Amino acid sequence: MGKIFAIACILVILLSTGLVSGSEGIATEPYPVTCDIHLTSLQVNVDNINGYPVANVYVYVDGEERELTCPFGYAYIENVPYGDRQIDIRYSITNPDFLG
Repeated sequence: MGKIFAIACILVILLSTGLVSGSEGIATEPYPVTCDIHLTSLQVNVDNINGYPVANVYVYVDGEERELTCPFGYAYIENVPYGDRQIDIRYSITNPDFLG
């Protein structure tokens, strides 16, 4: 299925740029390129040094704030494009003596 989709996208690009003539019965009118971006989901788990989950940690994907970890220390992020991504976490310590 993926190969057929890739071939269809290439054909659409060729048709829209005029690199293929219409003499073989192929339409030469510009056609909008609509190759979908494949999306996935991520689950990010945040634990402290003792292995306990950490809640209320901001999770960023490619510099964009996407989710906050739940009380169980994880964040589920949907609609992330396939490919290499940079995942960052940011948190604020309000009580430095807290050990939980």
